[in-house]
Amino acid sequence: MIKLLPYTDEYENILTGYIISFFGFHSLLGGKTESPENTQAKENIIMWTAGGHELYMIEDMGITVGFIHIWYKGGNVA
Repeated sequence: MIKLLPYTDEYENILTGYIISFFGFHSLLGGKTESPENTQAKENIIMWTAGGHELYMIEDMGITVGFIHIWYKGGNVA
């Protein structure tokens, strides 16, 4: 069963790895060879847990398999 769990600090290490992998993959698609650093990933977590954002971890059968970041940009736009 898949669950969405609100982000808490206990997920910081695993989420940092997911963010680095996510943005690293997209950088490669754009032709860049560098990958985001640990510090950049942690800065994203700080931003994504601020007002106007929601951050969830995706869990399947007790294993954290991903994340969802929602950024509300006004009106009905997220």
